[in-house]
Amino acid sequence: MDTLLSGKTALITGASKGIGKSIAVTIGNRSFANIAFTYLSSVEKGLALEQELQQYRCESKRVSFRCI
Repeated sequence: MDTLLSGKTALITGASKGIGKSIAVTIGNRSFANIAFTYLSSVEKGLALEQELQQYRCESKRVSFRCI
């Protein structure tokens, strides 16, 4: 477990899939960091990631952005 991020908040953009998701899961699995993440259009994948992160000892918050 990485204590360097303990109590910190990581902001990860584009975390519903690909590299962003891998980063979110790795941080969630290895530390006690809080995670805030964004996604553009995949609500289902954002919800799934939030549920996956809740299995770890971190708080997560998802934020959807829609550019107009």
